[in-house]
Amino acid sequence: MSRLESMAEKMLREAIEGGEFDDLPGKGQPVDLSQNPFEDPDLRVVHKLLREAAWERNVAEFREKAAELNSRIRLYNLKVPSAVFQRGLFDTDRVIEGIAQAND
Repeated sequence: MSRLESMAEKMLREAIEGGEFDDLPGKGQPVDLSQNPFEDPDLRVVHKLLREAAWERNVAEFREKAAELNSRIRLYNLKVPSAVFQRGLFDTDRVIEGIAQAND
């Protein structure tokens, strides 16, 4: 198997050196990973809708948990003896926006 691998690697290297991959469409452009090429096209819309529904449900649940956390932080801040010990509130919108941007 290693001989076969080395033969394949040699053929690939020679093809690269010979310029056989120079005229491929999209050369030098980032690969578009927004869609799964192996996904059944008939189910693509269904999968997208399910992902969006799951995202909305997760965002709602995340907002609820973050609100609980911020409530606990506010109570904590009332109890500490000095402002030095107080904690900042959790910025839910900023976190959600960052995750959404990372997924786009």
